[in-house]
Amino acid sequence: MVSALAIAIPSRPAVAWLYGRNFDLGFTLGIAALALLAGGALSVHPGWFVPIFFLNMWGLGFPHVVATFTRVAFDRQSFAQHRFLVAGLPALMFVAVVGIGVSQGQWALATIYLFWQAFHYARQNYGIAQTYARRPENVGGVNERLSRWILYAIPLWGILFRSFEAPPTFLGLDVWFPPVPEVAVRAVGAVTAGLIVWWCVEQLRLARAGEGRLPISHFLYMASYIAVFVTGYLLIDDLDVGWLVVSIWHNAQYLGFVWYTNNKQFGARLDPQRRLLSRLSQPRHLPAFLLTCALISTVAYSLIFYASSLLVLQPVSLALLIGQTLNYHHYIVDAVIWRRPKVAPKAALAAA
Repeated sequence: MVSALAIAIPSRPAVAWLYGRNFDLGFTLGIAALALLAGGALSVHPGWFVPIFFLNMWGLGFPHVVATFTRVAFDRQSFAQHRFLVAGLPALMFVAVVGIGVSQGQWALATIYLFWQAFHYARQNYGIAQTYARRPENVGGVNERLSRWILYAIPLWGILFRSFEAPPTFLGLDVWFPPVPEVAVRAVGAVTAGLIVWWCVEQLRLARAGEGRLPISHFLYMASYIAVFVTGYLLIDDLDVGWLVVSIWHNAQYLGFVWYTNNKQFGARLDPQRRLLSRLSQPRHLPAFLLTCALISTVAYSLIFYASSLLVLQPVSLALLIGQTLNYHHYIVDAVIWRRPKVAPKAALAAA
């Protein structure tokens, strides 16, 4: 009788979550809501910018840089595999940053950071969107080409719009914008708006086609992306506040995705050669992972600021030089490690 009913009543189509309903809803809607709430609070109380900025930097921004090193330097094998990225590249980046900062000044470092991070954000979101799109349950319902156009078009529109406005400073530093005519901003904006409308129509069509046709997890991710990036880059007048909204979303999202990726590698298994990372990556250990990244970053960046107070440099502070070195290093490392497949431990290969 029960089996007959099970055959007669079709099961509800499974949603293609990355890790689970609660994690994914927090990862998409929760983080987006946090970032947008910060933007809304600052629109009402602009004086809250400094405390929210520091909360973002110390609670999310610095730990998200440390999270990168969990992929390349938390165990001997990862360090050996990525030796140049961990030991050689930072020195080269520091030399380059010092050369730019000393010869050109702070404005050059701020300008590089502003434009490079926009591309970095877009690349990260494209990678995560692809992770959702290629889940077996989502493959038939996701237009990957349209999603890719949107993921890159919105930041392009936003950075062109900011260049057209050309505010004189960014986070208190002088900054340079290339001259962009208003017609270019309007043209890119019209195309981008058309892509978003096209995507919305497709989602509506899939939703009306029947249960299971709409790729819910991918839809939620794209909707949160559109909401945060349009708000941060276009709807908020103040460049610093708009950047802060997107930064909060990016930093929190990166921490969650790195933990998810590490968990996918280890699951509930303790790797004897990667004890710390495998333990932090176990189910329900996300808070411990976040706390570890926060503790490491607090110690590291406190030492950086302390050293900067002892060694006063002109025209660029030591803290800015080291901070931008770590930022640029993070961008390059991310561009490498998320494309290069993780090499399985020799012990695991031998046991396979």
